[in-house]
Amino acid sequence: MRYLTKELKYKGAVLHYAIYQGGPKTLLAFHGFDQSFSHFSQLANVLSKEYTVYSIDLFYHGGSIWPDSSKPVTKDFWKALMTEFFEIHRIDEFSLAGFSLGGKFVLATFNAFPERTRSILFIAPDGIRTSFWYSLATWPGWARKYFQRMIAKPEPFFKLLDTLKKHQVVDESVLRFAHYQMGSKHQREKVYNTWVMSRELKFNMAKTADLINRHNVRISMYLGRFDKLMTEKGMTSLLKHVKEYDLQVLETGHAMLIDKVARHIKTF
Repeated sequence: MRYLTKELKYKGAVLHYAIYQGGPKTLLAFHGFDQSFSHFSQLANVLSKEYTVYSIDLFYHGGSIWPDSSKPVTKDFWKALMTEFFEIHRIDEFSLAGFSLGGKFVLATFNAFPERTRSILFIAPDGIRTSFWYSLATWPGWARKYFQRMIAKPEPFFKLLDTLKKHQVVDESVLRFAHYQMGSKHQREKVYNTWVMSRELKFNMAKTADLINRHNVRISMYLGRFDKLMTEKGMTSLLKHVKEYDLQVLETGHAMLIDKVARHIKTF
């Protein structure tokens, strides 16, 4: 599907995104870690009769730039940035979609603009109950400094993973994911910077659900049956407060879930 790329510069940050021109409704899509806007291309194609999709690169991904690696994105900054985005594109109301790490930005956008949100498509979202892997970002400052040192010398980190595996503290598939994501210095820098950048995007699920219920926001959620990062149990902290929602569990793991969702929707 053809698309147009644009960027928004705001107070030193650069938000890069693609516009998949389609139907009259607006969908903002946020990808997962180590992905880019292009990972929503198949879903944008499936939804093209109904939606024009703005697929947004997260900071430290694709063409988006965060100017200060020592500081996180605050909720106020994100609201101001998206206000500018909506004014540029003359967007009054919208729907949201987020996969994995992108779930945090869905929650940030929704909590900032609940009255303008029509529906949310959660795909194995982070931010509802953060997995062990992503929760490292919220550890105390001394712990983050420990992981920052691991960028250059990762051996102690891998020994820690081996210890966690030995004592069965964390599921083995999560540890394999961690090994993969920390495999090179460039990748470790990306992991650490992404952790720091997104660590303040935390939200109360009961209050979020109250906003969903009050504004009649339609909630759809897709999970992978074999996904150990984002589990059905982990989603209950939000879903137990939501009056109505649609939950689908597909026969897949974590990595390919966006495309699996696109194929699932296409069959209906």
